[in-house]
Amino acid sequence: MTLTLDLNRFVTSEIEAEINNYIRSLPRPLILFAPQGNANSNSKNLDHETQSEVLRGLLDLQDGAVVTLDWDQRVFKLPNWRIRHLGDDWRHLGTIELYALLRRADLLIGCDSGVLHFSRFTNTTGLGVWTWHHPSQYALPRKNTLHIVSRLRNDLTRYRRLAYNIVECPGERLSGRFIAEQAVRLLSEQKYLAEAVPDTMLMHLINNCRQFDSPMTSFVDRHRTFEIFLSIARRKTKPVIVETGTIRTND
Repeated sequence: MTLTLDLNRFVTSEIEAEINNYIRSLPRPLILFAPQGNANSNSKNLDHETQSEVLRGLLDLQDGAVVTLDWDQRVFKLPNWRIRHLGDDWRHLGTIELYALLRRADLLIGCDSGVLHFSRFTNTTGLGVWTWHHPSQYALPRKNTLHIVSRLRNDLTRYRRLAYNIVECPGERLSGRFIAEQAVRLLSEQKYLAEAVPDTMLMHLINNCRQFDSPMTSFVDRHRTFEIFLSIARRKTKPVIVETGTIRTND
């Protein structure tokens, strides 16, 4: 039996009015950014360089606003009218107030912290960013959350990809630009599947088919034929796909 905690009854009309008043003037989509936690910060936080890359990428790739969730003045601040800082531009929010804001946001980008895990009480799409920890070891699966991990964690990812909706950053360190690109994919119109999270993961896997190490060549453009095939398959209702062939890599 699955139990779902309903927090809506704790959101007062005063809280609702304050949230609405604050976000009314902000362009959509509304993105919440929580790049730092408290416990085990060295294993989970995004450093300021990566935070800067994420914010610059979000400004470049989409037209919405970003609210940085920071209660103790530790995150990177990028001056721009579309980026707001919780403490500087508003005030510190309590648990239910944060819940009300999460509920109204279009996307949450968060490291392995309380805010990311708290988002499961809402229907808001989440993007979990894991610098070293792996979501299969520190989180419960959630269909509305896409997780980004380093390719160095493939030993776990290959077995947990579908359950945890995992995409791998191509470099050894997480790229802020890559994080921003996945966020924009989640917010864009779906290409292959009806739901944003699995659609974004499928786009990532197809993009990986652009190249791989092979005895014959180091570049393969199989992503083109996959795109054509999946575009045709999307026209069918619940298509049954049978694959024949060989497996060249573990994934």
